[in-house]
Amino acid sequence: MYLYDELGKVAARVLKNGGSIVSYCGQHHKLEVVEFMKSKGLTYWWEIVVIHKGPLGRVYPKHVVVTYKPLLWFVKGDKLITSEFIRDSVESLTPNKTDLEWAQSTIEAEHVIARLTFENQTVLDPLMGSGTTGVAALNLKRQFIGIEINQDTFKEARARIAKTLCYVKGVPAQ
Repeated sequence: MYLYDELGKVAARVLKNGGSIVSYCGQHHKLEVVEFMKSKGLTYWWEIVVIHKGPLGRVYPKHVVVTYKPLLWFVKGDKLITSEFIRDSVESLTPNKTDLEWAQSTIEAEHVIARLTFENQTVLDPLMGSGTTGVAALNLKRQFIGIEINQDTFKEARARIAKTLCYVKGVPAQ
């Protein structure tokens, strides 16, 4: 839960009024995360449901088959800046988890980024992992800043993002 507390602090500091932060959150922590973020001055806006494709997880102590992941959406202030309406559900594809267990599909990232930002705006991912958000941002002509604590994961994400950047700009990858 510590990471959400820190994420809320960063979002409150760097977001402009009307800017959004969207984060995955396990169903069992949603209420706590909402309280953490609200305590940092962010407004809970909505939950976006990411519907799983492929193998489904099980939460054995709760006897639940997990068919979706929640994305919690917060806004700085009480007025949203957006380019268009956003659906509160998106069907995802099974991501390639060969290199990183926590890898996500770009589908949900592109769904959110396309509607909550404008071309050339900056997207920040302080928990970058495999670089999925960076790839999605570049595909949509946004600027991207990613932070990752694990050096090996960072190197892999940087290579993935560089390959996408070359593709987007029409430059041969090196």
